[in-house]
Amino acid sequence: MNKFHHIIVAVFCCLIAGMPTQLWAQKKTKSAKGSKTNTATEDRSNMVVNQLFFDALNRQIKNDVEGSIVAYKKVLEQDPRNDAAMFALAKIYADGQNNEQAIFYAEKAIDTDPNNLWYAALYAETLGEEGKYDAAVEVYKKIVDKNPNAFEYYFDWAFMLIKARKYEQAIGVYDQIEKLVGIGEDISIQKQKLYIQVGKLDKAVAEAQRLIDSDPTEPHYYEGLAELYEANDMYDKAMEVYEKLLSIDPNNPNAQLAMAQHHLKKGDTAAFLKSLNAIIARPEVPINEKTKILSGYIGMKDKSPELEKLFYTLVQTHPKEALSYILLGDYLYNVQNNKTEALAQFQKGAAIDGNHFEVWAQIMEIELDLQNFNDLTKDSQKAVELFPNEATAHFYNGVAHNRMKKYDSAVKSLKKAAMLSVKNENLLIQSYILLGDSYNELKDYAKSDESYEKALKVSPNDVTVLNNYAYFLSLRNERLPDAAAMAAKANQLAPNTASYMDTYAWVLYMQKNYQEARIWMEKAIAAEGNTPSSTIVEHYGDVLFQLGEVEKAVEQWKKAKTLPDASEMLEKKIKDKRP
Repeated sequence: MNKFHHIIVAVFCCLIAGMPTQLWAQKKTKSAKGSKTNTATEDRSNMVVNQLFFDALNRQIKNDVEGSIVAYKKVLEQDPRNDAAMFALAKIYADGQNNEQAIFYAEKAIDTDPNNLWYAALYAETLGEEGKYDAAVEVYKKIVDKNPNAFEYYFDWAFMLIKARKYEQAIGVYDQIEKLVGIGEDISIQKQKLYIQVGKLDKAVAEAQRLIDSDPTEPHYYEGLAELYEANDMYDKAMEVYEKLLSIDPNNPNAQLAMAQHHLKKGDTAAFLKSLNAIIARPEVPINEKTKILSGYIGMKDKSPELEKLFYTLVQTHPKEALSYILLGDYLYNVQNNKTEALAQFQKGAAIDGNHFEVWAQIMEIELDLQNFNDLTKDSQKAVELFPNEATAHFYNGVAHNRMKKYDSAVKSLKKAAMLSVKNENLLIQSYILLGDSYNELKDYAKSDESYEKALKVSPNDVTVLNNYAYFLSLRNERLPDAAAMAAKANQLAPNTASYMDTYAWVLYMQKNYQEARIWMEKAIAAEGNTPSSTIVEHYGDVLFQLGEVEKAVEQWKKAKTLPDASEMLEKKIKDKRP
């Protein structure tokens, strides 16, 4: 090999990491003895090939894939047995996932130099990529036969055997690897999986036990065997292994947890809770492992004091973890229905880690449920600042301002909520409804109507939209036929709903259809039972007055005055004996 060719090889080997320079050595044909002409011709030919090779390499360095392919093929035109160019082409095609061409050139390279390890390895790998697993297996077998100490190729060989579904042979290859490198966890686990695959559980168990015997002080090996038993419903055997593990590692959390779950399966709830409490009280056991267990009991709605204690133990053990307070809040809210205490726990969790919107959503939901609009205003504003793209945060902020009668602020938040909730139809409709209500309070009736129209466009049969829209139109004494149609439709969609019947009755009242209004108003009162609304009772009095039953009207107004949220107009109606 001349000096120039050595330079080419050195540069190219920088591209193909770890490849020996002799891989690329150009084969020289022996010249006729004493022929100076032949020698000169060969030198010129070698120089041309070297130049072409250097050009191909230079293009490859510059990532000119197509150009380098053309150049390497020119090398082969000048030197058809140049295996370095063949291999380079095979590698380029393999990198480009053109496996057919990669296999073609890899085969040519091997034909030229059958003993080259790199050629054979690329050939086998590409065969595997093409799904020709049996052929790849044969190539790897030849590689190993010629290079018995190159243990890394044994893994490739075993992998191809697995792909070819020759599991028993793959196990045999892993046995050969163990002879070279000794027993190892990864190999042992792979053999266990293969034994399971071929239906030889006993062999898998023996392999797991063999791993334990190699190092009886390693807890992880016991856990592997126990899990193998559990996966095959052999729980008693698994418990025996966990008991052995506890004898060498008494505080092993996985073993303790397994024993606790075993008590539960056996129906011994007291022993289970005792064991579980011991685990939860240990700070070194990761909180995520504990929450996996406890979260399951939230869904079971188990209200037992012993279980509640576990959630409080979790907080005591992990006082700086937001997750412990959140889980306790979930339990109190969803199982104990203790909303006030649940809210306090969620707020503690958010104070430690406020980056979880789900927690803020739960806080805002509870505050709305408790009608704590002061705190809802503050917390929803925090949520908006932390999560400006969350429509729900803006919606709750709008609700809070609406209930606090800060309608301008409510409109601002609700418009943002509507803009962000285009993919959440329910939230979009609720935002439009509350926008309609807020605009109505601001006496911006055009925008109020526009909001309800938008809601109806999204959901024409939404009863809340139909009812509210109809009611506000009736209060303004506008478009009463439209209001009557919407109110009637709401009652058809949701019959026997007091507030909807009241709205329809009030539309009829505004249309001066007092007899029909009386019928619907009495239906509304009957639907409310023992908890009548002050508004409905007041409206009933108004209807009775228009029917000439003045004393009965006053009686209803007096009754309405004693009920929560009574109108300020009632005192005057009672005094004047007229609406």
